[in-house]
Amino acid sequence: MGRLISNILAHGLSPDIIIQQLNGISSTPVISNGRIVKSIPDAISLAFMMNSDLSAKDVRPEGGASGRLCPICGYSLVFQEGCLTCVNCNGKVGCS
Repeated sequence: MGRLISNILAHGLSPDIIIQQLNGISSTPVISNGRIVKSIPDAISLAFMMNSDLSAKDVRPEGGASGRLCPICGYSLVFQEGCLTCVNCNGKVGCS
């Protein structure tokens, strides 16, 4: 499951895809922090939902895929030198 999630993010797809696919999968439910967690996949989807307000820069290493797409050409953005940089047109977004 970890490899699949990593590949989804590395190819610039939205974490929403992960949330949609894993949310609600049931096994033996437990209560964690006042929430019902139905399974490990469900817990992963909840973690993505709880951290969706984090910027990609907060959770991605230098040179790693951001999960975002270039507003200019639609290709994947990666972190390079403090900016989101397009792998296709080299456009820079959100430089710090």
